[in-house]
Amino acid sequence: MRASNLRSGDVDVAERLEPFDVVSIKGDSSINLQTTTSIGYQGITINSGNTDGTGKPFHPGKVSTPLGKHPELREAFEDSLDRGVINKVVFYNQVTPDCGPISPVSPWFNPELRCPGRNLAKARELVAKTGVKTPIPVKLLLEASSQTERLGQVIQAMAREAGFAVKLVPSEFTTALDRGDQGDFDAFQVGWSGRIDPDGNLYNQQQSEGTLNYGGEASPAVDNALADGRSTTDPAKRRQIYQNLISTLQRDRNIIYLYHDKLFTGSRSDVSGVEVRPDGLPRLSFASVGKGGV
Repeated sequence: MRASNLRSGDVDVAERLEPFDVVSIKGDSSINLQTTTSIGYQGITINSGNTDGTGKPFHPGKVSTPLGKHPELREAFEDSLDRGVINKVVFYNQVTPDCGPISPVSPWFNPELRCPGRNLAKARELVAKTGVKTPIPVKLLLEASSQTERLGQVIQAMAREAGFAVKLVPSEFTTALDRGDQGDFDAFQVGWSGRIDPDGNLYNQQQSEGTLNYGGEASPAVDNALADGRSTTDPAKRRQIYQNLISTLQRDRNIIYLYHDKLFTGSRSDVSGVEVRPDGLPRLSFASVGKGGV
């Protein structure tokens, strides 16, 4: 609807256009398109310990799901996924695949970070190693939207080949967040809009009492690293702290990071001065319409 209103001239500016619409808009000379890589991320949170709700003094929970109990299965689940194919099939090559919480547009991004590719043989080997009977059930909570459900279907198909039976559980977004808070999921496809400082992409999501720690992960090593990041002022030391922390999170896989959104903002050709930054907020202070400016 946003793309249609933009094409018809009913609106002058439309933000967060869908990747599918962007493909056709790129060839429309009446529309200027801005593309901005988000400082946020999208991923799959695994419930490994949320039995008591988020943001409370942590009491180690015993999650009975195979994915929550076995780190090897979380590794196998990630190994079954192909971030490049997800980008191509779901998003028409309009997102930035990645395996960490820090966006490439952030000065805190580590360019040496290497993401695992799809390794189906290894995934099947890890599944067999656990002795868990296949197909392994996984309830995947996600937002009830056409694009997110397409993403869920691709994840479902890929994971099936490694021995996982993924059941999609679409929910209205606020309902999905409530269920995430309560730990009512095996895996939850959810993202974060992002913050400029790396602490803003990590602390609430990964600290054991974090308000957005939907998976209920509690690791003293992670908590200590997050505390060090907050108490250290030297940029070089903080960079090393967060690089080491992200390496730890890649092994734990309480969140399987998938990609960073690209934010698409379209404006009519007679509109100028619209600015969209990686935080996703459009700045319109200097925007105008027409030669004289309105």
